[in-house]
Amino acid sequence: GFVPQQVFDIHAHLFHTRHFAEGRRPAFLPTDTSFGVAAYEAALSAWLPGRSVEGLFFGYPSPGNDRLGANRWLAAELKARRNPGNHRALALVSAQDDPAEARRQIQELGLVGIKPYHVYAPVAETLEAAIEEFAPPWMWEICHEINGVLMLHIVRHNAIADPVNLGSLRKLCREFPRCHVVLAHVARSFNYRHAFDGLKAVADLDNVWVDTSAITEAQAMQ
Repeated sequence: GFVPQQVFDIHAHLFHTRHFAEGRRPAFLPTDTSFGVAAYEAALSAWLPGRSVEGLFFGYPSPGNDRLGANRWLAAELKARRNPGNHRALALVSAQDDPAEARRQIQELGLVGIKPYHVYAPVAETLEAAIEEFAPPWMWEICHEINGVLMLHIVRHNAIADPVNLGSLRKLCREFPRCHVVLAHVARSFNYRHAFDGLKAVADLDNVWVDTSAITEAQAMQ
């Protein structure tokens, strides 16, 4: 009963399994299957009956996947709805992609920002990648230009409590103040101590938010 009538889901992956690279499709996903807007709305109507749910969507990050195909497919999914409502989408982009092409694609498809991911970082151990290695400054610049969203799943062992991450966030957020940064998963606080130790260091940045997706620790929420 505490859930409001109107809900905005700020972190949801919609995708088609045909866009995975050969051998990269997770075993639990069937072949040639769409997990699009219709499937999403059906699932949410069962989970939150009687509610109006809209969302911010992006593809499923996976090494070597067809990101352009995934972004075009997602944009078409939203465009096909009779009532687009407040659904929005981000471009799945790699640090290796051409910035000019990424900018053109976002404009052409009507997307509102960028979803980078550590698996695209050009380093051996991507879970220890610095922010700039998978979300380089040109991504921040594009989002700054369009007042867009950068959906950032930070990594490194101590997540938001890591001094390298904090230094990068403070520098880049101030350099690109119209880039609206969402730190996914309460700034990756699957361990609530990271939130407790690190969030206060970014609390003064006006263009930073957290989302609560996939977080099940009450203390991280607090």
